[in-house]
Amino acid sequence: MMQNKLKCLFVIAIGGILMLFSFSGCFSKPDPAPPVAPVVTPQGMTPVETVQFYFEQWNDKNRKAMNSVIRDEMKSYGSFNSQFVYVELINAIDATEKYLKSYGIPSKSTYPNYVQYAVVEVEFEIEYKKGGFFSDSDGFPYGKTFVDNWHYVLGKTDEEADWSILDWGFP
Repeated sequence: MMQNKLKCLFVIAIGGILMLFSFSGCFSKPDPAPPVAPVVTPQGMTPVETVQFYFEQWNDKNRKAMNSVIRDEMKSYGSFNSQFVYVELINAIDATEKYLKSYGIPSKSTYPNYVQYAVVEVEFEIEYKKGGFFSDSDGFPYGKTFVDNWHYVLGKTDEEADWSILDWGFP
């Protein structure tokens, strides 16, 4: 009889231990989220490559990568940030570096921290989603791709620095 009680206690103890091990997974902390990969901006890009990279990231909706190639003051540019979500598609068709004299040399008072400048003319196709500040009456129909042309002004803080987009606008 005593042996049966010992066997029974032994089975209960083993069962309890097994239950503890099986429940331990239920109470463990979840695996931490994988670390966010830092934005990797290609180094040594030309002005044209910098603008093309910017457009690729814009089309991919990768604002962090876009911000990695523009000057700090433009990262919070109101209309750019508010319209970011309303672009369905954007694609640089052609990008050409222009002579500064034909565009107008950027002034040191406007961009005091830069020592070298470039201007890139970009022809791009864009399609807007409904809800942005453009409307059909402005000639920007929703859901239709159209072609536009803008200039991007770029600068370098020193000879070894990468190009940064300083400003953009209509030609």
